Amino acid sequence: MAVVLDTEMRDASLGLPAPRSERVVVEVRPLPGRASGGTVSVYVEGAQAPLARFTLYPPDQPGRFAVTVPAGAERLRVHFEPVRPDTPGAVTVQLVAQPAR
Repeated sequence: MAVVLDTEMRDASLGLPAPRSERVVVEVRPLPGRASGGTVSVYVEGAQAPLARFTLYPPDQPGRFAVTVPAGAERLRVHFEPVRPDTPGAVTVQLVAQPAR
């Protein structure tokens, strides 16, 4: 499931794409016609410290980022912080299971 994060809705809680996922890929895509620069932070649901933080650059191709998921985690929270508060930034964020090695 993909969610759109922007200056109005900066946070979303997402279930892991597979039970007992050890690693997930956070896919971040720009929305056409909207600035996508900024930072995406990934947290275990309820935690204060992020598991990972990614600067979205270049803004038109933010990318894919692998994140190690702690044992017992069921949901991750993603947070989008635009470059500037007055910038109408927006991105689509999705969690994808990373294949086992």
